Amino acid sequence: GDLRAARLDIAAPVTRGRGLRLRSHGPWRTIIARDLLGLWRTPGRLAGGLAGIVAASALIVVAATQPQAPAILAILAMALAYVAVGALAEGLRLLADTAGTPPLLGLPFRREAVAHLVVPLLASVIAGSMTAAVVAAASTTDLVFAVGAVASVSTILIGAVTMGAFRGSPPDLSFIGEIGPMAMAYWYARPLTVAAISGGLLLTVAADVGPAILPVILLVGLACVGYGLHLARKLEL
Repeated sequence: GDLRAARLDIAAPVTRGRGLRLRSHGPWRTIIARDLLGLWRTPGRLAGGLAGIVAASALIVVAATQPQAPAILAILAMALAYVAVGALAEGLRLLADTAGTPPLLGLPFRREAVAHLVVPLLASVIAGSMTAAVVAAASTTDLVFAVGAVASVSTILIGAVTMGAFRGSPPDLSFIGEIGPMAMAYWYARPLTVAAISGGLLLTVAADVGPAILPVILLVGLACVGYGLHLARKLEL
């Protein structure tokens, strides 16, 4: 099974903004504008992604600032955030579908991948930070810490989404007897697991140690992004 082909087959038809046209403003700005136009044309995806980010960010603030919050809350919050951010990264997944073909805008493959990260990253940071500020204002939570927690885990989310987009083809074990379904499930869920477990555990630690953990979260996120771009390079080759 070609999961990407199946995903494209069942995608909702475009019914909005069909008359809008892109204007070329250099490769980076054109890619960002194309991603924004794609979200405008799929309002359900846009609304669902933003709503998921808002809900997940509120849970992330609670998990990161309340020591009594259970670890499972942080894990579930990161899982929800991964799905929400992924909904806004369709341009990245479509780029992965074209791996190995000549670039349309002249950018190397991995640089184009980085350009496609801008929209989901900004959406996660901006919508998440605004939510964190509201939650902090409604409670005794430190505003800077709440916003910092949400912004820093956004890098983990973006890294995991990148890993998911460039995961490549299912492993050969996916088509072998009884272990096939388990291997396929592991292959497909691995980026989600990375985001949920690594981010969730770090948020749990953050509730105990405070802002000192934020640089560590950021470094883990950058490592995830780096690995995702490494997978992009392998897929390109």
